Amino acid sequence: MPWTYLVALTDVKKREQPRHSNQYGLCPVTNEPLNNVVLVVAPRSYPRLAEGLEIGAVYEHEGEKELACCVEGRYEDFYFFEWCRVLTIIITRSGKFIKNGTLDEWVDQVAGALEDEQKYPETGGRGPFWELVRYGLRGVTFGPVVCAKLVRDFDEWEHVAKAHGDERFYALYCRLRECFAYPNGSGLVYYPEPQYFRQSKSDDRPLLGIDLA
Repeated sequence: MPWTYLVALTDVKKREQPRHSNQYGLCPVTNEPLNNVVLVVAPRSYPRLAEGLEIGAVYEHEGEKELACCVEGRYEDFYFFEWCRVLTIIITRSGKFIKNGTLDEWVDQVAGALEDEQKYPETGGRGPFWELVRYGLRGVTFGPVVCAKLVRDFDEWEHVAKAHGDERFYALYCRLRECFAYPNGSGLVYYPEPQYFRQSKSDDRPLLGIDLA
């Protein structure tokens, strides 16, 4: 069974009914499970990750309008982190920032290497792929604005990724590009299980949108 990294949706629509008091995936009137719904959540350090959507709202989608970005193999989730590491080295042309530590520390190092306010003033210092590297498997929601920004990053760096000469790396690069292009301005990308955030001591927890306002 392949592991699902990210799930992309298009043509999502916000549910106007109030959320269930205990579980967003249940109907607040009948307590019956709702099909094809997703809760929009965002990191406290960067709520703009979900820009274009309402944080804490439940969105519906049609089941066939879903694209999963998967990599075969039981333990392949770990490759995503290696992929992020290689991508960051390619962009920064340096691997000196990578040291052993907790997952939170590792993410801070790798994503931090992509930050440069002088080089990327138009994005507040957040360089190519910063959003994906920092929040990729942390159970948060990528709104349509960030998805479009990441697609531009993928397109700009595609020739460099291909020239790297690693077929596996490039295959995931292309698949992730497809994933973030899928929302096409009217959807989102999310990671269903925030398994790499459960033990996190990051200030991003608890995620915005988890609790009812």
